[in-house]
Order: sequence, then structure tokens, then C-alpha cells
Amino acid sequence: MVCDKLMATECHQVRPSYYFQVPTEPSRLEFISGMIKAMGRLPDPARRTIEERRQQLEGLLEEYEPRLFIFDDAHHGFRGPAAKELHTLLRTMGHKWDLSPVLVGDRTLAELLHNDSELRTRLDKTCLLRRWEYGAEFAILLRSLARVLPLRQASDLTETAIAQRIYQLSEGLIGEIVKIVTEAAVLAVGGDERITMAQIDALQYVPLSKRFSLSDLRGLT
Repeated sequence: MVCDKLMATECHQVRPSYYFQVPTEPSRLEFISGMIKAMGRLPDPARRTIEERRQQLEGLLEEYEPRLFIFDDAHHGFRGPAAKELHTLLRTMGHKWDLSPVLVGDRTLAELLHNDSELRTRLDKTCLLRRWEYGAEFAILLRSLARVLPLRQASDLTETAIAQRIYQLSEGLIGEIVKIVTEAAVLAVGGDERITMAQIDALQYVPLSKRFSLSDLRGLT
């Protein structure tokens, strides 16, 4: 890296961060290819085998030198054939590429890491993300979502009746909040071009606690 000494007395390298949402029980090839796509590149069609794709991924990590790699729904990566790939990456990311992995998942992820003595020493900092509470911060979240909606008219998601309904249906879970707002926006396209209580009601949305059993929800409760 070349630095202009007249502009700065010290040169700081800006290292990128990447985000990868792990699909449900991915195959080994799907997992590696997903990481490549998360870095803004396409898997090389000439590299079809797992080992060849892994070499492409490692080459990108060497080239771009990311500082963080965020794995969302990381608990999926430990289920199925991709578990070996994820486990190996987590063991080598720190000392091989000076890269910090960030794992986001449900409580089953915490249990998996706790039961793995090797990963437990490498990923020793955990933080519990609590559900949203109905109040001022929830209103700020709704306003932020409303600003990015691709609708012609502004949607007042903080209107008391709408905000309360979204909170009730989402049960305070961020993924559910975004899903409800997104699906309501789809219904609004071609109509009023804004989210109203009519779109929320038309979803006939079933809260998570009523879609799954208590055993299924053990990672979310």
C-alpha cells in the first residue's frame, strides 16, 4: 500500500467485512460457493470440485484480507455435510488470515460451540440478542424500515394500530418484523403504494409461536 506522506503521517489499511447467510443444511460445495458469492465474486465454472472451490475461496481471502466474516444463521452450517467445512474454517481463520469470524444464530449454536472444546477456546465471546420491546426504539426501527421500502407513498408504520399489530405478530423477533413489513409492502405494490392496516390484516400472518412446537422454538425462547 502506497501512502502520501504529505497527506498523512500514518497509513491505515482498510480491510473489508463480508456477510453470508448460511442456507439450511447446505452441502459442502454450496457452503463454499456461498462464501465466494458473499465476497462479490462468482464461483469459477472451471473449478467444479470441492477442493477446487476451496482453493478459489482461500485465494480470495488471501487477496482481499477481510477483517470480519459474519455468518448469519450459523447454526445451519453445523447441520449436514457442510459442518466439516465450517469447522475447519473457524479453526484456521484467525491464525491463517488474521480474520475474525462472527457467528449469529439461535441458542442451539451456543450449545454447539460450548460442546466443542476446540471452538470454545477460539470463539469465547458470546452476546445474547434479546427480543425487541414495544417502545421508542421499536418505533425507530419501524421508521428505518419504512424509509427503505420501494413504495411510491410513505408508510406510517409507527401509527399506533399498525405498530402494535406488527409487534404482536412478530413477537419482538427482528426476522419476523422484517418479514411482515416486506410481505405487506409486496401487497401494497400496484395498490395504494403504502402499507396500511389493510395490508397487514390481508397477510393473515401466523406468529412464530403458533407455527412451531415448543421443542422447535427452544433456540428462540
